[in-house]
Amino acid sequence: MKHGIWLAFFVVGCAGMDAKYPQTADEFLTTYNWGGLFQNKETVTVKRPQAAVVADMREFATKCMDITANKRRMSRYATDKYSRAPSSEAIPYNARVVRLKAGAMALSIQEMQDNLPKGTPAQGMYTVVAEVRGVSKTSTEVNIHHLKKPFIADPLKKWVDGDKRECPAL
Repeated sequence: MKHGIWLAFFVVGCAGMDAKYPQTADEFLTTYNWGGLFQNKETVTVKRPQAAVVADMREFATKCMDITANKRRMSRYATDKYSRAPSSEAIPYNARVVRLKAGAMALSIQEMQDNLPKGTPAQGMYTVVAEVRGVSKTSTEVNIHHLKKPFIADPLKKWVDGDKRECPAL
């Protein structure tokens, strides 16, 4: 009986709490850097200068992500928990290259949907952050952190390597 009372207090206490969603690319990296369920961290090292990689990431953000994607086109990548295809509502992605607090450059991609939970940033929920660090004058390391978004991360890896033929199949 004692355990039931404590459980009731815990559940009631948790019900009033708001979830904390990352508000910046830095917070996303801090929150999801450990990996785990629905989280991926992929590291790619390319033989290209950091400035060229950052320039290509800016172009990727403009040419590939600055669009409104149709969920029907994404249906081959994701279904809801009942295996139904996503609705036909459009999903806008907000992508931009930002400087992180540590000084590295990063591409951040936020997904905007209707009825986002309270506490979500106004530009959408962070789903991908790719941080760029120069290893040498001719070599760059890119750490791509994403919440199960390989359909965005895989083409991004090609762009980072200089192959700009493919955008995500959104």
